[in-house]
Amino acid sequence: MFSRTMPPLERHPTLSWWKTGTLFAMMIGGIWHLFGSLPALLVVGACALLAVSSRLARQAQIRLATARTNEDIGTFARAFDRNVVDPFVIRAVYEGLQREMAAPVPVRPEDDLVETLSIDAEDLEDAINPMAERCSRDMSNPKACSLFGKIVTAADLVHFLNAMPKCSDPA
Repeated sequence: MFSRTMPPLERHPTLSWWKTGTLFAMMIGGIWHLFGSLPALLVVGACALLAVSSRLARQAQIRLATARTNEDIGTFARAFDRNVVDPFVIRAVYEGLQREMAAPVPVRPEDDLVETLSIDAEDLEDAINPMAERCSRDMSNPKACSLFGKIVTAADLVHFLNAMPKCSDPA
């Protein structure tokens, strides 16, 4: 059975720029009305700083994606021994990591999840269970795996999920 038979990954819903701007304006108006101008200006400044840092992170990932134009899930999968690593695990990790990034970047096995892909530990913890579910891996006792707590790269994540036992009833 091939991993391409795996159902497609559901995408995060996104807000358009005008909906986000409208919500932001309503929030600032409400703060201004309730507390006056100083707290509203502080919130505007904090939001502007957050928006700029988010945009810079997204631009960095876009530059990384541009440098990897000829790479895809195939190049990622070829880095693993298909007789040892379940292809469903490879696809679940690749698509799961792309879902967590600000811009879809072709993932390499050696990519550091924090430094290169900008996925923090908390987001990774939240993303592992859906990845495990997609490739029918049992996450009831992840601490029993010798790789627990040692996930640094995308390859580490693939090997961790591959080492987890398969679910008795496929999802």
